[in-house]
Amino acid sequence: MEKKIGAIQQGVPSAELEMALAAWLDGDFTQSYCMEIASRLSTGLARQKKIATTINALMLRNPIMAYLENFKDEVRTILREQRSRPLLFTAITCGAFCFAYDVSSIMGKYFHAEDTLAKGFIREKVSQIYGSNRTVDIALKAVIPMLASFGMVEMKESGVYIIKKQERYSEAALAVYKQSFLLNNPTYSDKDDIMSNPYFEFINK
Repeated sequence: MEKKIGAIQQGVPSAELEMALAAWLDGDFTQSYCMEIASRLSTGLARQKKIATTINALMLRNPIMAYLENFKDEVRTILREQRSRPLLFTAITCGAFCFAYDVSSIMGKYFHAEDTLAKGFIREKVSQIYGSNRTVDIALKAVIPMLASFGMVEMKESGVYIIKKQERYSEAALAVYKQSFLLNNPTYSDKDDIMSNPYFEFINK
């Protein structure tokens, strides 16, 4: 049975995700502010609504936010640390969307052996989980640029990506990233050797 992709039709770059997260941390995240953020990314109302749907899923319908609720001061510190932000933003995205987690894990798996990955190759592997349809293309068009914006991958040339290994990140950022793995893999616990999973290929251990 094919997995469901979820409500990710438009990507949210790091700057706009940071704005939403900062408002959430201060208790100031509202639907009007969500639309204000969306309007920074598009002038078209239809696309703004799709962006707002993604932001709402990240901030309000995301199980990882219950975890972050207990560590708001640590999250504020992570936001001030350039080297820790990629792990935080990716964790939030993968906490909200299992599709983003699967894309990250697939890329991590094949980056272990390859220096570059083509978007077509990534799509082929993702389609083995979600089927081959237009919805997959739309979601990939959202997720991969988000990972690039966060600093987890870099586009070397059109449609070809290289990994950006994360270094000198904080333990707090790594803890959030681990939590996003556990949310997507409920049979594991933090006592298991999860760092060997392809999802952690992006991290210099």
